[in-house]
Amino acid sequence: MCDSTPSLRSMIREQKIDVAIVSSESDDKQGMALESYPVSWIRGKSFDLDKHQCLPVAFYRDGCLLRRWGINSLKANGIDYRIVCCTNDTHVLNLMVTRRIAISVQTINSGIPGNCVRLLPEDGFPAFPPICNLMIRTPEHSSLVDLFCNHVNKYRLTLPSYFDDAVLRTKAIFHDGTSTR
Repeated sequence: MCDSTPSLRSMIREQKIDVAIVSSESDDKQGMALESYPVSWIRGKSFDLDKHQCLPVAFYRDGCLLRRWGINSLKANGIDYRIVCCTNDTHVLNLMVTRRIAISVQTINSGIPGNCVRLLPEDGFPAFPPICNLMIRTPEHSSLVDLFCNHVNKYRLTLPSYFDDAVLRTKAIFHDGTSTR
């Protein structure tokens, strides 16, 4: 089953599923940290930022951490924006960016889509902390669930050392929408 992190967390609380892999802004110790990915604004190579008085953006749906971070960073930097696309489909977001319809916030776990570039702080778009994927499970779970989780844990990726430093440097921006600069 593939669903949003808030939906998966709800299903875990309601014990509708035993295990879920969810996104988190840190290794919050509420689950087993599996891996982390850098996060960045991206745009099509020929997308002209200066052409837009009101920046078109494409985000994942409500409840998505990347959406919240994106909106908070736009507000914190006084950038006027309009949301032109909301989806849970990364392919759709990539199409919006590669076709130069909008910019978007994405994880950069396997690079960025072809014909796209990252937006950097010198472009007026602040850096984001990495996002962490956690494996969570219901408190009342079977020994089979334990075996599965232990197997995944045995082969999990180690969080890179930059994870904690990046979270500490940028966390305030994404919680309340204000910059600490």
